[in-house]
Amino acid sequence: LGIATSLAPEIPMFIAAAPGTLGTGRKGLTDLLARHPGIDAVFCSSDMLALGVMIEAQARRIPVPERIAVVGYGDLNFAADTVPALTSVSVDGPAIGRLAARCIIDRAQGLSVAEPIVDVGFSIVERASEETLAIANQGWSEQPGRKRLLYTQTGNLVTERSVGSEQYGRF
Repeated sequence: LGIATSLAPEIPMFIAAAPGTLGTGRKGLTDLLARHPGIDAVFCSSDMLALGVMIEAQARRIPVPERIAVVGYGDLNFAADTVPALTSVSVDGPAIGRLAARCIIDRAQGLSVAEPIVDVGFSIVERASEETLAIANQGWSEQPGRKRLLYTQTGNLVTERSVGSEQYGRF
């Protein structure tokens, strides 16, 4: 997050307490729009928050993705069935669980953890909720007149920035 702050301190944010809910997603979009009416994309830390954002956008008659792009995280089973279908970051949850369990078992047995940081990767499941975004696996993806996202070399989304005067929100 220090990298995100130094690279793009102007990014509007709404901090959502865990667990993310539909209501929190709706409140988050309301807050972001009140502070930054020109916002045109929102990256959410969960698909549930993203669904709340899409519901609030619909209630306000804000077309997704034509006026505001929405991206979630987790690729939950409902993401493909929303209207429009929700673009989401997909991670290998079972692999993360196995690695976490292995670390806990090793620690409980007094062993050191051989690899405390493991990159399990990610994929972007592109769907209709963000059809205007240009996404790269690492570094800035950039095309004139389009949005861009920053990923770390390990594939973690750090922050969003804009091309030109567009604004982005994240929570």
